[in-house]
Amino acid sequence: MVENDAPYIVRLLQDGQLETIARHTYDNKLRHPFTAHPKIDSETGEMMIFGYRLLEAPHCVYSVIDANGSCQPESAIGWLSLLALD
Repeated sequence: MVENDAPYIVRLLQDGQLETIARHTYDNKLRHPFTAHPKIDSETGEMMIFGYRLLEAPHCVYSVIDANGSCQPESAIGWLSLLALD
C-alpha cells in the first residue's frame, strides 16, 4: 500500500508469494488516494482514511469505510486536520 493509490486485493499463494488481483475501490465509491495508514475504530469497526492529491482540488480528503465495508462519501479537509487522525 502506498499513499497515492487505491488499496489492492491480493492473494497469498502456497509458495508464500503475493499475487495482485485488483485495485479495491469499494464499488467505485472510493474516488481519492487511500492512505497507507488507515485507522480502525475499535468500538464501531469503522475505518477512517484520508488521501491527498496535489493536482486536483480538494487536495486533502477524508472518508469512512463502515463496518460492513461500504465507503461513505468523502469530505474535504484542511492539511492541519491530518494531525488529529494520527
